[in-house]
Amino acid sequence: MRGIGVLGLLAIIGVVGAVASKVVTRPGYTPTRPPVSAPSAPSQNAATSTLYKVGRLPSDGCQGRQITQGDPRSFRLFLDGTTDCLDHAWGQGFAHAGMRFTAPHRVFWSTGGQSPCGTYPSPGVAAFYCPSNQSMYIGVTDAQKAAGGLPVRYNVAYAREIAHEYGHAIQDQSGILGYAQQARSEATSTTDRNAVTKRSELQAQCLSGLFLGSVRSTFPVTPDQWAMALKDSYERGDDGRPLDQRDHGTDAHYRGWVQIGYNRGTTSACNTWASPARSVN
Repeated sequence: MRGIGVLGLLAIIGVVGAVASKVVTRPGYTPTRPPVSAPSAPSQNAATSTLYKVGRLPSDGCQGRQITQGDPRSFRLFLDGTTDCLDHAWGQGFAHAGMRFTAPHRVFWSTGGQSPCGTYPSPGVAAFYCPSNQSMYIGVTDAQKAAGGLPVRYNVAYAREIAHEYGHAIQDQSGILGYAQQARSEATSTTDRNAVTKRSELQAQCLSGLFLGSVRSTFPVTPDQWAMALKDSYERGDDGRPLDQRDHGTDAHYRGWVQIGYNRGTTSACNTWASPARSVN
């Protein structure tokens, strides 16, 4: 059940391509950024990013939508509702830290197409963040298929996936994603490049847990829902993959970092870049 979990790699690669022409976007939604612009400048060091000044996210009434089995429209409404909550929470968090924030553009597709980061869907790709145009791409039906039969009643597990991709947008705006791209380009081996990607992916996991922890009482995130979100995360790690393809972290770490964000509830707890290698392998 790796599915969506392997997709954040696109956020690091940023392959250039054509913008999709047939997508499902939020009705009446107007992107707050131009369709195409350059990613943020790299942070001097991802371990000292201003992101860690954000601290806790607000918890002021985000309510999760239920998903109806076999109903793409209900899933699209769920995607929009969850992303609305993410926009609000991170907007408030950045404002608290005195940082500029612009909500990422959202593209929820029902048919395949092209983005500046490549064709979608493609094998293993049902959702991704593209830094070339600061857009989050999610397949309305492909994302559910990629979940490998996860019952739609576990909406928190699906929300965790959305919050993970949104975490890459947060990394982009705070300069961390630019730093990761630069570090990957300077790496001299596949192992070293994958080590950079692991820190980025595990940080996105932690940021998703941070968000879900902030809305646990209103979404709501029940113990049963959270247990399934953790189980789903565990099944998306690198265990069993070839050594040269291990770029997301072990199953235990892929689950562990989302739990850290959920329990500790601050952006400083999600500083994977300052963590020892044994914690992000």
